[in-house]
Parts: sequence; structure tokens; C-alpha cells
Amino acid sequence: MRNQLPFMNESGFYLPYVLMVAVISLTILTTTIYLYKNEIETTHYVTEQIKAETLIQMGRVQFKKEKLYKINDHGQVTYEFPNGIVSIHFTRQDETVFDLQFSAETTNEFLFEIASTIDLRD
Repeated sequence: MRNQLPFMNESGFYLPYVLMVAVISLTILTTTIYLYKNEIETTHYVTEQIKAETLIQMGRVQFKKEKLYKINDHGQVTYEFPNGIVSIHFTRQDETVFDLQFSAETTNEFLFEIASTIDLRD
């Protein structure tokens, strides 16, 4: 009959498997929490970008409606809307074509800037 060592008994045989399953479970849980946090942050930025783009469209319509471009060849106009503020720098490129640089800031202090060209034929 062989003499058994004290650390070779079968009662601790499942401990490495339990530890491995616990490590894998905690890794999956931690990764899932990190991905969820990342998705919330991404959703926030996408929502703010949509708000800023909406502000730019509203500013463009207001700029066309006020027709300040008929008086000045260049300048800056600022509009305040419920979702934020839009600043438009305009410069005449041609008789009816203007270069516009939009700067929109939402109420959550998200800044979005874009440049475009617009044809303002009546």
C-alpha cells in the first residue's frame, strides 16, 4: 500500500476548476460592465451630435430667412435656440454663393463646427 501525501487527497480536486470558472465569470462580468459604460458614453455623444446638426440646420434656415447676406459681403450672425447657440461666419464667394462656417454649441456644452457652401438664388 502506498503512502498518500497530505496535499494529494481527492477532496481538493475540484478547487482549480472552481477557481478557473470564477475567474472566467468575473472576466466576462467586468468586460460586460465596461462595454455597457462605453455604449452609454457613445450614445451621449451621438445624441449631442444630432442636436448640434439640428441647430446648424435651424441656423441655416434662419440665415436664409433674414437675408443679411444681401446687405453685407461678410460677417457673423449668432442665433439662440432652445437647444443651444449657433454662430455663422459668412463670406461672399460669388454673386449668389457664400462660404458658411457654422459653430454650434448645445446646452450640454458640446461644440460642433462645420464649413459649407450655399447657393442663395432667389
